[in-house]
Amino acid sequence: GTSPYDEVDLDTVPVAGKTMSPTGKSTLGNLDSSSVDVLRGTHAVVLVFNPLKKWTWEYAKREISKIPHRIQVLLMANFKDQCSPSTTTTSQSSTSTSSAMVAKIEAEDIRTYIELLDRPVYFLEASMQNCYGLKGLKTFLNLPFLLLQREVIETQLQQNQRELET
Repeated sequence: GTSPYDEVDLDTVPVAGKTMSPTGKSTLGNLDSSSVDVLRGTHAVVLVFNPLKKWTWEYAKREISKIPHRIQVLLMANFKDQCSPSTTTTSQSSTSTSSAMVAKIEAEDIRTYIELLDRPVYFLEASMQNCYGLKGLKTFLNLPFLLLQREVIETQLQQNQRELET
């Protein structure tokens, strides 16, 4: 009989949509967002960044340009609890807090950037630590459903109008 631990010849095992080499490695190459349409079927994108780290903001700005206009976008600045000087923890020294504040991306700069875009982008300040902004995130995630619902209702209204005219 066969045991589930028997050796399998990978040349004879079909794998749906993939070619396997004799070593068991896929011959498709790297499967990442540069070779796979990760936004296919997507209705909303949430880009979370740390306003205390400029490189995360730069990354979010680069990614916005890659997102099709049909997809709703939310820019979410996390670590709201760490961005306010009044909420620094006792483990932080005053010098590290002040240097972090200097590097901080200000909410007003983000809003100005969004106004210059040729598409609607929503902005939310949040804190994953204390759930600040969770209600706003939930509201944003309802947008794609509501937009689809509006589209269906408008189509039904047009159909009703055509039927009334005949």
